[in-house]
Amino acid sequence: MASSAGIDRKAARLVAQLGAMARGFMRQDKMVPQDDIALTRQEVRLLVEVGERQACTMSRLAKLLSLSVSSLTTLVDKLAAKDLARRAHSEEDRRMVLVALTPRGRRLHERFHRHRLRMARTMLEALADDEQDLFLDLMTKIGQTAGQAGSKQGMT
Repeated sequence: MASSAGIDRKAARLVAQLGAMARGFMRQDKMVPQDDIALTRQEVRLLVEVGERQACTMSRLAKLLSLSVSSLTTLVDKLAAKDLARRAHSEEDRRMVLVALTPRGRRLHERFHRHRLRMARTMLEALADDEQDLFLDLMTKIGQTAGQAGSKQGMT
């Protein structure tokens, strides 16, 4: 097992790499053609989360995005004004408010999805097949560990 100082240096290196990757993804997201629609990072995050789920409750989205429901309401209103999302009451439980993408929002989400797949492919192509498998296995393990750590700290 690594020494405390050794693991701290490696942790700092990991944080730097994750930050660089996140900044790279954010820069790349800005390059996705958006039909002259100006979107903030939060709006992109909301578009992606809803797009991956088809429809999602406001409370679930607020939790996923670490936002209050009132802040999320403002964000959803902004996407609705751009004809990218809509809000509707659940047919099963009228108290539940669902957010879904409009056809225009789905098209934009699909562009973001295709763009991110191209970026991931480019990253993986830098590795040999066995390195790709190892990288994906390690990322899965790290993601699971990060999720567990966040749950223990009340962050998820």
